[in-house]
Amino acid sequence: MKNTKQSSGFATNTIYVLALLLFINTCQQIEAAPTIKTASQSTYDINTHTGWLHNNCLAIKNNTLSKNDKVTIVSFAQEQQILSSIINKKAESATDCPALLADRKKINISAGYSFYLIKQTREKIDLAIGLVNNPAKLIKLNGQVSGDVNGDGKPEYFTQCSSSEGLHFSIWTEKPDSGEPLWSGYYYLGYDIEPNCPQ
Repeated sequence: MKNTKQSSGFATNTIYVLALLLFINTCQQIEAAPTIKTASQSTYDINTHTGWLHNNCLAIKNNTLSKNDKVTIVSFAQEQQILSSIINKKAESATDCPALLADRKKINISAGYSFYLIKQTREKIDLAIGLVNNPAKLIKLNGQVSGDVNGDGKPEYFTQCSSSEGLHFSIWTEKPDSGEPLWSGYYYLGYDIEPNCPQ
């Protein structure tokens, strides 16, 4: 009878110890679990993931983009449009990429841009800003597109204007053409045009 009680006590202690070890192991796994980053914690680099487009050619200061990388597009037509596409391949000539025409190629490349062709969108693109692999949700209100592109909780706005020899593309926080832009890009055209950028 005594042996039976001792066996029962041993079994109970063993179960207790195993349960304690299981609890400790579970706690360690929870503590070691990786933190899922929110938009505000993101290390997203807007300067290497944002560029400008002329037709289906994206100019961006990043030479490591991959085929099928997602591109969210803010197109400057009569009113701004939100479009979506993916990277197809690197652009090699002016045939598909006007930024590589002979009268402008050297300066645009020397500015640090790499050039990619994107898949055809549902609407034809003339001039646009492209956001690569950006999780932001863009909205359009009264003909103007906005969205929190850098995860700081504030809306950004998109503009395009011309100077004497090229085009300026910009992203602004909270108010267009106010203060310093969050991001800007310049497209050298190689000929004189009528400036219309705000002073």
